Amino acid sequence: MVAQCMAPIQGSLARIMRLDVCGAPVTGTGSLIVIDGFVQVQASPQYQDPTLYQKKTASGVPCVNRRGPDQFLRDELTIEFCSIDPDAVAITTGQTLVVSGTTGTGFWIKEGLLTARWSLEVWQADSDTCTGASPRYAYWAWPNIAAARLTDMTIQDDVLQWQLVGNTEKANTTWNVPGTAKPMPLPPPTGAHRGFNINTVPPPATTGCGAASLTIP
Repeated sequence: MVAQCMAPIQGSLARIMRLDVCGAPVTGTGSLIVIDGFVQVQASPQYQDPTLYQKKTASGVPCVNRRGPDQFLRDELTIEFCSIDPDAVAITTGQTLVVSGTTGTGFWIKEGLLTARWSLEVWQADSDTCTGASPRYAYWAWPNIAAARLTDMTIQDDVLQWQLVGNTEKANTTWNVPGTAKPMPLPPPTGAHRGFNINTVPPPATTGCGAASLTIP
C-alpha cells in the first residue's frame, strides 16, 4: 500500500474539549480551548503483561513454554503548560472555577471523585517543508481522557512548573471535532485510545486565555 511518511517536529497547537461522562463533546459556552502555550505532551503507553504458560517434566525439562499476548490498556498523558489557565484546569480536572464578573480568575481544589472527561489534540510541523503545494501537519488525538491529576508543585525563585496527568479511556464512537474539514477521518473506531494522521487541513486559531464556545457541525 502507498503511504505518506513524516518526521514531525515541535508542538504547534493543542486543542482541549470538554466531554460528558460518556466521552461525547459538550457543545456550547466554555467547552473549547486552543493553545500554543504548552511545553510538552508526554504519552506513556500502559500494557498488561501476558500470561506465561510453563511446565516442566518430572526430570526438570521444560515441556510447555509459551507466552500469551500483551494487552494495551491506555495511554498515560503528562502535559506541562507555560501558564495557568483557570478554564483549562476546570475542564481537565473538574474542579471549581472561580469567576470574577464574567472572567475566570482561579479555581478551588476540592476533595472528592474525579469524574471530568476531556479530549486532547496536538498538531506538529513537518520537518520537510517542501513536500507539496500545501503544508502537511502531524495530528495526534486522544478522544477520551479521564479527569486529570495535578502534579506536585514547588513555589520558589523560578518559573512555576504546572503539569497535569491524565489517563485515556476508549473513545466514544460519536466523538467529533469542529470544522467541516477534519484533520483525521472520523468517527474513531471502537476501542480507540490514540489517533495519528498526516494531513493538510490548516490547524485552528488559538482561543487565547479562557475557554471559548464549542460548535460541531
